[in-house]
Formats: sequence, structure tokens, C-alpha cells
Amino acid sequence: MSPRARCAGIPHFFTSSGLGDSVVDGPRRELFGEMFPLDGDWEAAQRAFHRHSWADRPNLSVCMRRPDAATVSCTTVEVCAEHVSLAYTPGPPDRCDPMPAVILIRAEGAR
Repeated sequence: MSPRARCAGIPHFFTSSGLGDSVVDGPRRELFGEMFPLDGDWEAAQRAFHRHSWADRPNLSVCMRRPDAATVSCTTVEVCAEHVSLAYTPGPPDRCDPMPAVILIRAEGAR
């Protein structure tokens, strides 16, 4: 089943950085646009996006590295009408696989 069929809506982009949001926003937003086609597999795109690291710009990367900071883990929460799931990657996403997701089925009528 496609992510769109499971969970209504479209992917949204948010970013922040100690370098300054305006420094990373442009490159990361462009990458997001390339990796999230409107008819694509959004779950796979999200995993790839969070694992992405530019070899020549590790400080601007989504999975970033610089002398004073680095991406150390990744947590993904999906809230749908039918369920809520949480997936945790206990290390840099480009070097570590996520643990199995915890999925909670929502009670009928839950908001």
C-alpha cells in the first residue's frame, strides 16, 4: 500500500541548523524537491533524504558532520487515522540502520 493511501497529506519540509537556517535551507529544500516526487514512495524518499550526505558539503547535509556538531540519530513518527508508528535510528542515518518500528493501532474514534 502506498504511503499516500495509508496516511493522507503530502510531505512537508522543515529544517534548522546551528550554521543558520538561511544557510542550509536552500540546498536542503532543493534536495527535498528532487527526492519527494508527488507520486513516489514517500517512506523510501524520507529514509533516503535523512541518510543523505554531500561528500563536498558535509556541513550542509541533512545527515551532517562538522567539527562542532553532527547528526547522531534519527527518529520518525507517523500519525495516521489508523495507527501511530515510531522508528528510531540509533546512530547517524547514513551509517546505521533503523530499529524495527513500534506501531500502535489507534482505537476506533480516536483523534
